[in-house]
Amino acid sequence: MSVVDNCLFCESNKIVVTRQLPIHFNTKIFTWNKCENCGLLFLLPHLSNSDKEIMYRYNYHETYYFKYTEDYRKQLQIIESFKKRTFLDFGCGDAGLISFLQKNNYTVTGVEYDEKLVEILKSKFEGINFIQESDFWNTTTTFDIIHLGDVLEHVGNPKELMNQLKKKLNTDGVFFIEGPLECNPCLGYYFRKGTYFIRNILNRESLRVKYPYHITYSNARNQQLFFNQLQLEKINFKVGEEGWPYIDRLAEIKSPWLLLQYLVSRCSAFISSFIPRWGNRFIYIAKQK
Repeated sequence: MSVVDNCLFCESNKIVVTRQLPIHFNTKIFTWNKCENCGLLFLLPHLSNSDKEIMYRYNYHETYYFKYTEDYRKQLQIIESFKKRTFLDFGCGDAGLISFLQKNNYTVTGVEYDEKLVEILKSKFEGINFIQESDFWNTTTTFDIIHLGDVLEHVGNPKELMNQLKKKLNTDGVFFIEGPLECNPCLGYYFRKGTYFIRNILNRESLRVKYPYHITYSNARNQQLFFNQLQLEKINFKVGEEGWPYIDRLAEIKSPWLLLQYLVSRCSAFISSFIPRWGNRFIYIAKQK
């Protein structure tokens, strides 16, 4: 069965609806579609403002971000190599990264979608400029570094977003983008495919996703193909691996199943360190041409 909408990454019209269970959300049915040209898996129809307002309220960030502590030393090491000082985190979430950078003498700005979240961040962090996305596009400030961390997979128009952000980047500025590769080869990915197959036999309904949080599911090849179309000068594209979506901390092991997840995530990361382009995350760094 074909669909009208083109691929969100390569803009091919060779799109087919997959057999994965659709998502029923906000009185709509979202289907999983695959691009036969680049292999991108993505959801249709595109999210409306109403969909976004329901999904990305403050409690979303409270559930997925505020309850967890991240270590941002790796990001700092990358950012320090740019030798630049003004930093925009587009989709800053709990502001963990920019709060850390502020303590390291960077001038930081955070942009978020939800108005309530922006107000809460303003009250929690002094000296950081927080802007709601709807207001951000009317500002004239430009930045040395623009960071997107786990943002593009939530966006129904990633190419348009990147073209808009290019206007916010200084002439000698740098994009620093990181995110998941949910369909990329690694042991964890193949383990998920195996458990998916078993669950599909035993209880198929348990596979149905409840919320269309992630619009695109990419691999290293089509993610890099997307970036290549942006008329930027690539500095680096690197694939790595983290435990997600499985646990990677011993303290989180509460059952034999979680122990298995931990072992799979640790083994997967170890194996991927020896195989180029294996892993479940990417880092992309580029500058204006």
